[in-house]
Amino acid sequence: MNLIYFIAINKRYSNFVNMAIKTLRKNYKDEIIVFSEEKIKDERTIITKNQKNAKHLKTTAGKYINFEKYQNVMYLDADVLIPGNINEIFNLSEINKIFTTKEFNHILYTSPSSRFLWRNEKEIELAKKIPASNAGFFMTTSQNIQEFCENWTKNLNEKNNLRNNNMNCIVDQPSFNATLVEYHLNSNVKPTFIPDNLYSFNGKNLDNVCFSHFTHKKNNIEEIFKKIMKNAIKSP
Repeated sequence: MNLIYFIAINKRYSNFVNMAIKTLRKNYKDEIIVFSEEKIKDERTIITKNQKNAKHLKTTAGKYINFEKYQNVMYLDADVLIPGNINEIFNLSEINKIFTTKEFNHILYTSPSSRFLWRNEKEIELAKKIPASNAGFFMTTSQNIQEFCENWTKNLNEKNNLRNNNMNCIVDQPSFNATLVEYHLNSNVKPTFIPDNLYSFNGKNLDNVCFSHFTHKKNNIEEIFKKIMKNAIKSP
């Protein structure tokens, strides 16, 4: 059995995750767990009232979920829609890989996701060659997930201590990429991008992708959600 977990703290993101799950359940039959302030209908919900702690749940979810029960574990941001079959991504799974998505093809070294990352020249040289990863999706096996999240938590705490006065948010994206760079250089478990044709951003190519992540244009999610569900009814 596979697992997908979401974090949906506050009413707005609860609305997003309800739409995400309805599109997901067209093809996905395995477990979904949602961290939320309110019960998500028909899904296992871990009630989370403390918004400060909720900001870290991407990396600390293993304190509340027994990942060992599952074959693979996927995290998705709440502001996604799943017009295709997410099982196509689970089918990519390999024991020695962590799957991510590119952040708009930005080279990591020049991306906003590179802030506070680099400890040495090897990391800098690698960052000049690879795209940045978006922290709104990752997938790996249950054997890898806990250690990866613990390393990410370590980097997240370090980056938050180093953030400058102009940053007033959790820097999960830079610390996510910092952890991936460490894995590229020092681990047998290698970060790997899923194929570009399996995902999109902000509702592009909906007829062909497994999921689309609405990083900017959230105002049109409801309209696109209705279109996906209407098409699902028409399909045999």
